[in-house]
Amino acid sequence: MATVSSDNVISIPTLLVDKSRCLANIRRMASKAKESSTRLRPHCKTHVSLEIARWLREIGEVSCITVSSLTMAKYFSSEWKDITVAFPVNILEIDTIQELIDKGVELNLLVEDSEVVRYLEENLRGKVGIYLKIDVGNGRTGIPANDVGRIDDILNQLETSQNLNFIGFFSHAGQTY
Repeated sequence: MATVSSDNVISIPTLLVDKSRCLANIRRMASKAKESSTRLRPHCKTHVSLEIARWLREIGEVSCITVSSLTMAKYFSSEWKDITVAFPVNILEIDTIQELIDKGVELNLLVEDSEVVRYLEENLRGKVGIYLKIDVGNGRTGIPANDVGRIDDILNQLETSQNLNFIGFFSHAGQTY
């Protein structure tokens, strides 16, 4: 029977990883991406670990990642230079966005509002990639897919922007997990 001591008790939320299983999963993802000529951009929101992110780079030949906040982007920016933040921009975080740009991060952001696009264009000193966040029917976040007028308005703003580079559309089927 195992004894419990303060040395072997986990008292706070802690990520425990089966390294061999994780590495096998990375290899499998990388193989599928390679077979389909797809650029793999894994989401690091669950593990939030530079060590696991290093495995992605070393084992999976990954050169870019996705995170769910600018705080995570700052954390990963110590070792990663191509980062997508998969959550719509909060303009109150403009200083953090600028800090990441100034640090040389190739930052990609999600927008869903023309006022946010205007604010970014007027206040950022440097270029960022922009995805339009589209709601795929769950009402979680994003522009409703059938709101073509709103989508066109934002695309027209981005077309004339000096610092905001339209990359594409971003959606999330959040009901799948």
